Amino acid sequence: MKTLGRVVLIVIILLFVAGLARGRAQLFLFGNPLEGQQAPDFTLPTLTQAAVSMSSFQGAQPAIMFFWATWCPHCRTALQDLNMRQQEIQGQGVKIILVNTGEEKAKVASYMKQHGIGLDVFLDEDSSVAERYSIVGVPTFVLITGNGLIHSMKHVLPQDYRTLLAQ
Repeated sequence: MKTLGRVVLIVIILLFVAGLARGRAQLFLFGNPLEGQQAPDFTLPTLTQAAVSMSSFQGAQPAIMFFWATWCPHCRTALQDLNMRQQEIQGQGVKIILVNTGEEKAKVASYMKQHGIGLDVFLDEDSSVAERYSIVGVPTFVLITGNGLIHSMKHVLPQDYRTLLAQ
């Protein structure tokens, strides 16, 4: 019986390590499998509307899609930066799309109000959209070109995001 328990434990450990290796490879070596592909459309509620599709929200302009959560300190910093740079970014013809992952509307609404964030937020309460986008962790910035292709996915917003989106 001890041997069977050891075998089961080893199999569990191997499966866990294989999952971590896949995530690291995607993050650091190969990039996200969606890069270069059409950004998957989705329809979610936002803080201000019952249901909105990402494609209608984005339109035909390039976009920065930002996956985040209120509990994530790096997300909070990046969200404040996006909020402060909102006019600059949107003035360059780039849409900002916020996607909160895994949290309820009341919590997100309270956070946005408390911190004076003036952007609408898609509410991905069950993280299904994050899964469709193969998001490994937050914060994640998804750069989407004007024709709807995913240029890249990063954990920080590249300084040259405008140049990357023009490609």
